[in-house]
Amino acid sequence: MVLTARLADARETVRDKFRHFYGEFSARMRSDPQKRRFLYSVDHVEPGNRFSNVVRVVAKSRLRQPSSVEPDLSDWKVGYEIEDRGQVVESCASFLAGLSRDRHPADGLGLNLLSEVAPEFMASFVRGREVSPSLLLRRALVSKTSADIPAAPAFIDAVAGSLFTNANFRKVADTLRNAADLRKVRPESCVWLVPQVTSWGATRTLPAMLDQITERLAARDPQSPSELMPRSIALVAGRMPNHLVEAFDLVVSGHDVSTIPPGLEVLLVPGLMAAICVHLPVDAVRAFPVPVGLLTFDDLVIERTRSFLQECSHYFTVASNGMNLLELRTLLERTMESR
Repeated sequence: MVLTARLADARETVRDKFRHFYGEFSARMRSDPQKRRFLYSVDHVEPGNRFSNVVRVVAKSRLRQPSSVEPDLSDWKVGYEIEDRGQVVESCASFLAGLSRDRHPADGLGLNLLSEVAPEFMASFVRGREVSPSLLLRRALVSKTSADIPAAPAFIDAVAGSLFTNANFRKVADTLRNAADLRKVRPESCVWLVPQVTSWGATRTLPAMLDQITERLAARDPQSPSELMPRSIALVAGRMPNHLVEAFDLVVSGHDVSTIPPGLEVLLVPGLMAAICVHLPVDAVRAFPVPVGLLTFDDLVIERTRSFLQECSHYFTVASNGMNLLELRTLLERTMESR
C-alpha cells in the first residue's frame, strides 16, 4: 500500500525532492562555483522524463558477526546526504536481506576442495576433520597487504569477501603480475566458474577485472582471425544472466550441475593464477553467504585447480555464441591448457 501511494503521488514527490536537492544538482552544472543559483519554481513534471543512476552498494560485516551484513553507500554519498535518502538505504538493506540463504550440505564439499588443491596451506584451518570457514576468514582479514606479496612462485594466501572488493581486486592484479613476471606462460583465455549466488557479477568491477586479466594473456594473432579464442569464459549454472553475457566473451550454461557445490566459485588463468572461494553462511545456519577461500600462483595448486575445473566443464553444454557441443568441448579443452 505504501509503494502504491508513492507511485500514485509521483509527480508531487519528484517536485518536492527536486526542490530539496536543487543545490546539489546545480553545483554540478555551475561554470562559476562562486556564483550562487536560486530555484524559483518547478515546472510541470512528466512521469516519462526520468533517468536512472547506478549506485554502488558494498555489503559489509564485522569479524565478530560475519553473518550480519549491512549496506555501505559511502562510495555514492556520505554523512547527511545518506540520511536524506532513507528510502534508498532501506531498499539496499532489504535487497541484502533477500540474499540470505541456509547452510547447504554441499558447502562442506566446497571447503574440502580447498584442502584437496592446497593441503599444506589449508592444514592450519582444519578443526577435527572439517575446514573452519571462520578461521579462514580471520586469516584473510589479518593477512599482509598486497604490497608485501613475496616475489616467489609459491605464493598462496587466504581471501575473504567478494573478489570484486577493492582489496581483493588489487590482490588478483598483483598475483597476476607476479606470476606473469616469473613465467613465460601466456594462456589465451581465462575461465570463471560462477557461483550459484543471486546477482553475482552485477557490478562494474567485473568488466574492469576481466580487462586486467586480459592484459596478461597471450597476444592475439592478427593473421588468423578465424582462430581467435574468447578471452574470458564463464561457466554458469542454469539461465545466462544478461549482465554476464555482456561482460564475458563467452558464457557456457549447464543445467545438470547438481554435483558442483552451489556456493563454489573458481577463477582460473591457466598456468598463471587460481582463486577458489566458497560462498556460505559463516557461524550461522542462515545468513548472507560470505565468500572465503584462497588465491595463488603456486604451480601445483594451479594444476590441481585446472584438473578439477576441467572435470566440471563437462557439465556445461550450451554456449552463448551458438557453437555445437563438439566445438565447445574442443574449445574448453584448449582453454584449460597453459601455453
